[in-house]
Amino acid sequence: MGAVGFDISCGVRPLTTSLTRGEIERRQHELADMLFESILAGLGSTGAVVLAGADMDAMLAGGAAWAVAQGWGETRDLERIEENGRMAGARPEAAAAWRGPVSDESPSSAHCRRGRLRAGSKAAGGGTLMDGKTVVLTGGTSGIGEVAATELARQGARIILVARDRERASQTLAHVGRAGPGLAHRVVYANLASIAETRRAAAEIAVAEPRVDVLINNAGALFNRRQTSPDGLEMTFAVNHMAYFAMTEGLRDALIRSAPARIVSTASGAHRGAALDFDDLQSQRAYSGFRAYARSKLCNILFNRELARRLEGSGVTANSLHPGFVATRFGANSGGLTQALMPLAKLGAISAAKGAETIVHLASSPDVAAISGGYFYKRQPETPSPAAQDDAAASRLWAESERIAARAASQA
Repeated sequence: MGAVGFDISCGVRPLTTSLTRGEIERRQHELADMLFESILAGLGSTGAVVLAGADMDAMLAGGAAWAVAQGWGETRDLERIEENGRMAGARPEAAAAWRGPVSDESPSSAHCRRGRLRAGSKAAGGGTLMDGKTVVLTGGTSGIGEVAATELARQGARIILVARDRERASQTLAHVGRAGPGLAHRVVYANLASIAETRRAAAEIAVAEPRVDVLINNAGALFNRRQTSPDGLEMTFAVNHMAYFAMTEGLRDALIRSAPARIVSTASGAHRGAALDFDDLQSQRAYSGFRAYARSKLCNILFNRELARRLEGSGVTANSLHPGFVATRFGANSGGLTQALMPLAKLGAISAAKGAETIVHLASSPDVAAISGGYFYKRQPETPSPAAQDDAAASRLWAESERIAARAASQA
């Protein structure tokens, strides 16, 4: 059948190719992943042209061309995208700056689709897989977290959301209640940027709940400008890493008491290319929102690695995951270039339902009951970057996190 070409204006033009529509959609999602992760990694040398000049016309016209030029498209596709860019009003020399090595053997680029993608299929068990289990979930009031909460409730789990925004939490609680009626789902309110509030929320849950079967650390954010938390930490590090650490430590005994139990932490493929600077974990020397986010996702995987080691023999497993690049609220309020880049990257993003599948799988599937310390993508184990496999760095990060948490406690 005929394939469909990627047009930067989201138009659709026929190309001659043997790719099936399913293959096109798969490559569309992979292209979006690659583009987003490249953005987070700083966009490389070609991206620096746009970042330095803040040339948004060139970026919007050429961003897809750059991704295709890295091996996802044929020369004629790249030329067509650049033509679209010129039609959109970008300067020819700016659009041309996005050219890179093109493989003649590369498949055609994916097409842009409007509207929602198909929702993920229900897990085996017909709504009974999680009967009698209690799931604590952060970052559950939108996107993949909300979908995961709703699906796990549909499988019979009782959901405890940890959230800050009362309006969104109330809406999510209503969705969860309809999916899993009669289970006394509830919300514990806390600002996860604060170590003290995160600890207080964990302590409240640990005291009130007879068991905690699953903890899902899913809260995350990206900040274009450097901001500090109530504890004086860089905000990305505080929300994306220290909240995971403090919530997990606060619920650790409850999870062990409820064993077999699971801890699931949302990381990201954006960790690839990132490296930790233990002399500047708070990004005080030079700040980039993309770089800080990528480092925080590296922290998630290192944290999970050390956590799994410490939990050996306890009956509690710990795994992390990359959900894929998902069309959610992520980055919507980050400001500046970060916020402007997101619509481009999301052209081929997967649905929240699809992105939540690996979270639900790790939280509920019998297939992973005995696996700990893993990093998953599309419900399958995947090898993270070499930096994310560094046991010495994982141990050092844990020690630094303990030190930071202890200092926050002494100042409370």
